[in-house]
Amino acid sequence: MWHVAGMLARGEILRIVCGAAGPVGEAVHAQCLAEHLAGTGPAVEVWMLVEPGAEIPRAGSGPRLIPAAGAQSAAERAETLAGALRAAPPARVLHAEDVVSGLACTALRPAGGPPVVRTVHHLATAEDADAEDRQRASLAGADRRVCASRYWAERIEREFDVGADVVPNGVDAAHFRSRQLSRAAAGRGMGWGRRPTVLSVGGIGPRKGSLTLLEAFARAQGRIGAGALLAIVGGGAAPPGFVQRFFDDAERLGLRVDREQVDDATDVVLLPTLAADAMPGLYRAADAFALPSTREGFGLAALEAAAAGRPVVLSDLPVFREIFTPERDCLMAPAGHPTELADLLVRATRDDDLRRRLAAEARQTAAHYTWDAAATAYGRIYAEVLEET
Repeated sequence: MWHVAGMLARGEILRIVCGAAGPVGEAVHAQCLAEHLAGTGPAVEVWMLVEPGAEIPRAGSGPRLIPAAGAQSAAERAETLAGALRAAPPARVLHAEDVVSGLACTALRPAGGPPVVRTVHHLATAEDADAEDRQRASLAGADRRVCASRYWAERIEREFDVGADVVPNGVDAAHFRSRQLSRAAAGRGMGWGRRPTVLSVGGIGPRKGSLTLLEAFARAQGRIGAGALLAIVGGGAAPPGFVQRFFDDAERLGLRVDREQVDDATDVVLLPTLAADAMPGLYRAADAFALPSTREGFGLAALEAAAAGRPVVLSDLPVFREIFTPERDCLMAPAGHPTELADLLVRATRDDDLRRRLAAEARQTAAHYTWDAAATAYGRIYAEVLEET
């Protein structure tokens, strides 16, 4: 493993820092990476800036939670996090998972702070010039940048004139394959039994293509089968007004939306983030998985569904094409096209020969992506950064 280079000794601190603790990709990435780096030499810590009552993904891995203390703006949140880092025992390397943590970690560099590795999951749409400046500063101030896909590495080089390594995320394929629950038993556990079910993970929001998915499901529901259900699980807070628009669209489409529980009249159910141990059963309880996003950093939930043997329906994004091949291990529709998506949902739930073929190929695809490989690659980057600084 990477620590044999002697650049980060046993017991020295590697601190992975997140500017948010909700059920978001950055936080999951931090904890999965930390779990697979554990025992390789350094003491690996995960720090998260947290709001009161926030859901913590993979809570069993014990992240250190830093209270946001009323900080509202990104600059205030970054300073709160930076203050906590300054007061802590020094780390040998800081690894920032987002803009806020990137600003906090790089704020320590002028005073002789440790080198900073910055993971860029995707570039958020900058709301204003200040947001653009923060994004640029969090990238430029890092000693090394890492993306999970070639697409985003090329984007940040083109738009911000900084280079980045590419280290794909991993998936614990054995974990998602290990549950031997039948589809019927898993469905009973989730509360919807044998009802034909399309699953999406990541919550609702513009970036997740939620309105497109809602309309596609409405168009496909009758063809999928009697009692067909759309289950949407997890995700952070949607932008103001979006949730109301989602419910308004559902009403227009004649779909009843319920939260957290399913009865015979439910067409769409919104479920909270589930514990990591419950996720294999969740995927097993679905007949197809859909992620019609307009922007993704990697698409980890799609790989989890693939590892669990679910037919996967995706929007046609460059990051997805780096992993999946349409009609081989997934189905793809143009982003924002509900008619095409509806037809693919029907195929993914009703065509048994296609479902078996997609599931078998998708399991093989998922097996190529492991957290051990990601941890090894990050370990080499930490060592190189220490050599260079």
